[in-house]
Amino acid sequence: MNTNIITLYSGDWQNIDLEFKDPNEDAITLINCIIKFTVKDDEGNIIIEKTSNDITEIEITDENNGLATIHIIESDSTSYEGVYEYDIQLTNVSGHDFTPIKSYLQIIKDVTI
Repeated sequence: MNTNIITLYSGDWQNIDLEFKDPNEDAITLINCIIKFTVKDDEGNIIIEKTSNDITEIEITDENNGLATIHIIESDSTSYEGVYEYDIQLTNVSGHDFTPIKSYLQIIKDVTI
């Protein structure tokens, strides 16, 4: 499991590039897969949730080479400041889920409004 810590400023737009690889470092094909990105607070409340079912949220940019991009928009982080747990879940064509990435998202209060 990967431990990628993501840092962003409150209210900012940001793309997060993903690269899915198996234990042998070979690309995982994303053909007919669904990617989910979920961020929760300490009480288990979802504060950000994205899915590749909506290309404006998560875009699979190269399905043969395991590449995708999460699109964080301004309204996703405007109301938050702190460190939150997140994971990225991949559902394969057979309907099996696995979580290749689980880590922390740090949202820093921006000085400029």
